[in-house]
Amino acid sequence: MRPFTPRPRPTMLHRLLVPCCLAPLALLALACSSDGPTKEDRERQIEIHVDTSRAYINMGEYERAEAQARKGLSLDPDNGELKLALARALQMQGTTIKILEAESIYADLPRDEDFRVCLGYAESLERKGLAYAEAADGVRAGERPVDDVEGTARELDETSRKSWARSAQLFREGLEMKPGNTELMNGLARVYALMGDLQEALTWCDATLEIVRNDRVFWKKQLDQEN
Repeated sequence: MRPFTPRPRPTMLHRLLVPCCLAPLALLALACSSDGPTKEDRERQIEIHVDTSRAYINMGEYERAEAQARKGLSLDPDNGELKLALARALQMQGTTIKILEAESIYADLPRDEDFRVCLGYAESLERKGLAYAEAADGVRAGERPVDDVEGTARELDETSRKSWARSAQLFREGLEMKPGNTELMNGLARVYALMGDLQEALTWCDATLEIVRNDRVFWKKQLDQEN
């Protein structure tokens, strides 16, 4: 499920930066075609793939971000930043098959070093839970013929609840590393609402809004200053 927080729209600067990232990569490939890349050339190529995949994610060009991350991983299969970029790009495309692939990648990344792993992993499980809940509704509505309608629907519902419970746990893990992060707090509000715990969801909504209000007051004061 895509986060409810707004994503930045691509600017002219974004559109100029991505070709600028790609141009050095093309030049490196040309320079190395005869003698093979040196270690430094290889490291630079990987760095460019990391930067380019991140730039495409910021622009909302998730398929291109995925392609760049995969190219980088073909050079360095163990690169954590490229794995994280690939998982994010897959997750943000939103299809069930890509959400599941993203979940698998996040599951293999260390979560105690970067709150973004917890955030993406939790969001992927949130979306996975929604997919199972929608499948349960489809079974009950007769859109998916099965022998045991209620039994199958209950199993799907149970899987969705387990996904949301795990998602909430991961959002909380992320908050331990990044206290006050509104994306993590907003995620907790969503998954608790999905699980039917409306009081807990409201608690996290209020906490998120309080931070947003304080940020607004701070920036208003900055804007009111003469400089």
